[in-house]
Amino acid sequence: MSATSRSVDVGRLKILAEKANREHSQAQGAAQRAVEHAVEAGKLLLKAKEEVGYGNFTNWIENNFDGTQRHATRYMRLATAVGQKRIDPDEVFSLRGAEGLLRDRDAEQTLER
Repeated sequence: MSATSRSVDVGRLKILAEKANREHSQAQGAAQRAVEHAVEAGKLLLKAKEEVGYGNFTNWIENNFDGTQRHATRYMRLATAVGQKRIDPDEVFSLRGAEGLLRDRDAEQTLER
């Protein structure tokens, strides 16, 4: 039986589309929440950095933060950018997207100077 002669169950395809769209929406929401959590973690890490004093933050991260130094740096950079209104967390749907947007905007500012 060829693909063109198969009968198509339109009802079944509609159900599959509805389920796929629901999962897609959930995936986007989860990614957006990841950005929001990263910004909040970054804000908290920035406060900790102020409190531990110069030269002590790396050790503090190693002893107290479950993520890596790189995670901390990424989160703090993102929180700083949001605080400076350089990016709006609602306009990105992933951490990579947020970092990419921030890189693009930094490059644009550099070119404008």
